[in-house]
Amino acid sequence: MTVHQEEYSDAPKELSDTTVGTSSASMTHSSQSRRSQQPLTDEEIHSFFHDVAGSPSASYLTFAQLEAKLQQVHNELAPSPTTHHLHHPTRSDVEGGNGLHSFLVSLLSNINNNDSEKSTTTNAPSRRSRGTIDNTTFQISKAAFVDEVRRWDVPSPDQSRSEAEREQADAILYEKKLPLRRRLAATWSVEGPKYLFMAFVISLQIGFGIWQGVIYVRNQPVRKALGWGVIVAKFAAGALYPTLFFMLISMSRWIATFLRRSYIISLFINADFHQTFHVRMAIVGLLLATLHAIGHLTGTFLYSSRPGQAADVIAAGKPLRSYHDYIRTLPGWSGIICLGLFWTIALISGPRVRRWNYEVFQLGHLLMFPLVGFLAAHDTARLLQGPSLGYWLVVPTLVVITERLHRVYRSLRPIQARIEILDDETVCLTARHPKNKKWQYNAGQYILLQIPRLSRFQFHPFTISACVDDCIQVHIKTTSGDWTAALHRLALEVGPNEDIGVGIDGPFGAPAQRFYDYQKSIVVGSGIGITPFVAALTDMEQKAIRGSISPWRYRRRSSVQPVLSGLSRTHTPTLSPAKIAVHVNSRCSTALGHDGNSEVGNVSNNAPFQEGRRGSSQSDDEITVVGNVDPKLHSMEKLGQAKTVIDRSAQRRVNFIWLVRDATQFLWFSDLLNRVTDLANVHRKQLESAPPTSSPAPSTANDLPVDLRVNTFITAKPKSISDHVFRVLLDRHRSELSPVSALTGLRSVSSFGRPNLETTMNDFYEDVVLTEGFRGDIGVFFCGTPVIGRVLADQCAQLTAKAQGKKIDVRFHFLTEVFG
Repeated sequence: MTVHQEEYSDAPKELSDTTVGTSSASMTHSSQSRRSQQPLTDEEIHSFFHDVAGSPSASYLTFAQLEAKLQQVHNELAPSPTTHHLHHPTRSDVEGGNGLHSFLVSLLSNINNNDSEKSTTTNAPSRRSRGTIDNTTFQISKAAFVDEVRRWDVPSPDQSRSEAEREQADAILYEKKLPLRRRLAATWSVEGPKYLFMAFVISLQIGFGIWQGVIYVRNQPVRKALGWGVIVAKFAAGALYPTLFFMLISMSRWIATFLRRSYIISLFINADFHQTFHVRMAIVGLLLATLHAIGHLTGTFLYSSRPGQAADVIAAGKPLRSYHDYIRTLPGWSGIICLGLFWTIALISGPRVRRWNYEVFQLGHLLMFPLVGFLAAHDTARLLQGPSLGYWLVVPTLVVITERLHRVYRSLRPIQARIEILDDETVCLTARHPKNKKWQYNAGQYILLQIPRLSRFQFHPFTISACVDDCIQVHIKTTSGDWTAALHRLALEVGPNEDIGVGIDGPFGAPAQRFYDYQKSIVVGSGIGITPFVAALTDMEQKAIRGSISPWRYRRRSSVQPVLSGLSRTHTPTLSPAKIAVHVNSRCSTALGHDGNSEVGNVSNNAPFQEGRRGSSQSDDEITVVGNVDPKLHSMEKLGQAKTVIDRSAQRRVNFIWLVRDATQFLWFSDLLNRVTDLANVHRKQLESAPPTSSPAPSTANDLPVDLRVNTFITAKPKSISDHVFRVLLDRHRSELSPVSALTGLRSVSSFGRPNLETTMNDFYEDVVLTEGFRGDIGVFFCGTPVIGRVLADQCAQLTAKAQGKKIDVRFHFLTEVFG
């Protein structure tokens, strides 16, 4: 992998001085996006000045006031990390103490000495040059402060609305401005597969309904004997055949996973909507079943049992029966039982019941099995025609029963796992394969998780965050329901070092597993919704560590060697999600140079988990680095040959965009993002260090490092102008011992506010298609607010049309992730 990172060419000198090493190796934030934003206005700078001073009439600031405000904002905004996170509480001396003091001194280094009212011109410069300022004497005039803040190049905030509201409103405004044709095209890109498949299903329902109804419309003797009810009942019965089939088959996650494996089928059947589709089929099926019962109970049975209809019944070749005789027949009583079971399942499957007690919801669905049995027997008595419904039910029923029995088997064989609390809203669960085998897993899939200590009947879907060898990991948001809230309480109760039994069924398919189908891709996610794409990053990292520069060549169920595997528990009696990262001592064989750039070092393949950094030889001030050593690398560097030229058009490229409300959410995967950044730089250096005379430049995508571009956005609205200014500065702050953001813990610099998706997509098009000359399919993966998805979908359609208009063979494919 290789990470594309752009230097802040427009950043002030004092910010550049506080950044470790070359900015291109530590920052992934786009300078172009910053320059497109308006800087702070004079009014906002004055507001910032008075906010720090604590008085609207203040004419100067003291250094102590500035430092106190910076420290306050840091304490409020910077996450509270624990041992499993990238930056450690023991690093507070660097990030929150003298480090912040030196950082603030560097910010004020351009202030003219004459602007310090109480500092002499002889001693002030020397104090700043040594990184210290006399808090009791140094003062900054308002004019000097305003001039200095302008040089900081902080973007102006829009505090009239929250960033989430702006994002939603701007996307809606964008959509409203679209011409009708483009709006319909964008809507079709998002909703099209669902509409197309639903049209197919509806046509089957109408077709079979008309077929059954027309039979009795054209059969005049039967229609005369049984009345209008038989036409209504048989029309409903015909429509029920495909409805019940699709209702049952949509319950199978195996089928949904299978359908996703075929690109052609996925064009017509959107398996990601299988649960919504199941609910819709159930509602339609309930209405049709009720209509069918009405047709018979108030029509056919009542009409044909009248004495005046005896002659017509005999003429039609049917036996004479009373109303009660019809009810006592197999179709009569089995139909009433079926209708009762159907309504019972429907009533206990409502949202209120599901929120009230999920177990009642799941146990109620077990009534499905007797329902199917009675349905299959319903028409075997040949009251009007031969049996047919059972043939529609046999295949989906066998699939669902087999899948459920397999799930029960999994629940009876619990897997040992551990839970750890990441923050107030998130827990991490890590489990190991009971037979120490590798999980059959593709990046982007999900599992069904059952925890007997919470419930023996509840299985909940969660996206796989990471899967390395025999260990699997999921991140769970604990504010989305009673079960997840109980899981959070259980994590508090058992702690991170105690094993619990869990049942795992899966993995199952999701849209993100098609990540490797595209040579160029854009990934957009928000909050916890980023987990499917983080799983892909983990997969990329492990496959790159395995020894392949490009993980695409091993995309199908590849086995990952335990080199630097963050989830492996080899040689350790503990299993903790806190120890995902392998900590490499940068003072020994590996290298995290003092310039903040990753170097390559020798790492044992059997490196066990370390029990945190406190007991290790690694300094708490240093960053984790992972890398796989190419034994040729050092010799290549010594040759001093010219760098290998990378063919960008053939290189795999991933633009990774993550939106979060606050910086705390970055702690979920900050270590991973920094590791892939480091590893990408290592691979880039390996490739560029190859002597062109002895090893020609690779020309295929599988031989090139992955061009990974990480962009993170914090969308929370700042409480004050000071919060906004200082959070921008804190995010840019780096030091030699801590070459990561003091705010987020990331090597990359984050943006504040929403990303301009139109600009992002167009820049991607110009860079990849026009500059690099790429030809082929480009994947755009998205998980978030649907209205934003429509913006992305429209851009995909427009860029595809733009390319085709220029006779360029490029197509943007929009793929949206659906949870639940």
